[in-house]
Amino acid sequence: MRGVLTYIEGYDMASRRCGRPCLEGWREWLIKHHQVGPNLAWWAQIQQIALPDWDMSSVKTSSRSTSAGLSIVV
Repeated sequence: MRGVLTYIEGYDMASRRCGRPCLEGWREWLIKHHQVGPNLAWWAQIQQIALPDWDMSSVKTSSRSTSAGLSIVV
């Protein structure tokens, strides 16, 4: 799951550099069409949809910031 989400995030960052953000409105679409937490990042919303029984609060993660100021869980 993490690899796919990281790939999509990288694709979005590359497309933003070219002036065409591919994930613009994605988070809002997920909120509208799925029962996901509106306070979550899009990748956490995807995990909530794909793995509804998974308790994300029990996972210990570290995060790092990207050059775009985004925080990526590693």
